[in-house]
Amino acid sequence: MNPSHDAAGTQDVDRQPIADRDAQERDDIREIRGTIEQTRAQMSLTIEELQERLSPGHIKAQIREHIKEATIGKVEDMAQRATDTMYQARQGIVSTVAANPVPAALVGIGLAWLWMNRRSSASPPTYGESYGRSN
Repeated sequence: MNPSHDAAGTQDVDRQPIADRDAQERDDIREIRGTIEQTRAQMSLTIEELQERLSPGHIKAQIREHIKEATIGKVEDMAQRATDTMYQARQGIVSTVAANPVPAALVGIGLAWLWMNRRSSASPPTYGESYGRSN
């Protein structure tokens, strides 16, 4: 068999010298090794990031943040509802007084009278004091 023919008997036109093939294979091996090293580095970063995310301290901080956000949200919602309720109550009182000015004035006079006649002591009056008699 002629050296320019392959095992099947066809002529190999694209046959490269062995030195050239060896150089090409070495370049391919270097490129593959470089790709492998790059992939390893990326995987290492990914694993480190996953370890950080799954660490007990990080999970605890996330839970704390979620609870804080939920609590603050509830408080803000409750404050808004209280503000709305107060506004509605004030509007209701104003419209009732506007619709009934005389009874409202009598209630105001009665409250003022009670306030002016309040006692300075915290003890309730005794039976004799409430009728103007002293014991």
